[in-house]
Amino acid sequence: MLGKTTSATGVGVVARGSGTSGTALEIADGAIKVFGAGLNSSTPVFIHQATEANTGINGTTIDHPHTNGSPNAILIVTHNRSPGGVAGANYLSEISVRYVGTQWTIYDGSFFGIPVGTAFNVLVIKP
Repeated sequence: MLGKTTSATGVGVVARGSGTSGTALEIADGAIKVFGAGLNSSTPVFIHQATEANTGINGTTIDHPHTNGSPNAILIVTHNRSPGGVAGANYLSEISVRYVGTQWTIYDGSFFGIPVGTAFNVLVIKP
């Protein structure tokens, strides 16, 4: 990867893959942009959405290549009210994130359960 400063455009750092793979990461105007990130993307920044298949009594399990089998990963998780630009579940309860078995799970802090359709922004940092 190559990091460069291009302050004339407002971009502080751009990380590009080798060859013609394009920009992977950009820090501009105080925002971190990960290209290709989105709903169920395979990037280290993605949107996780609770479904019938991944949601249990009070949590939703993340099944993602950057988190599975990574108990030491650092996950930063926030609510996302419009995953993929479509209105999601109106869920604003406190959450916690725990590593269980080989996967990370987002838990409902009020123990009422996470509704199907609820979405979360997830940033994965590998120490």
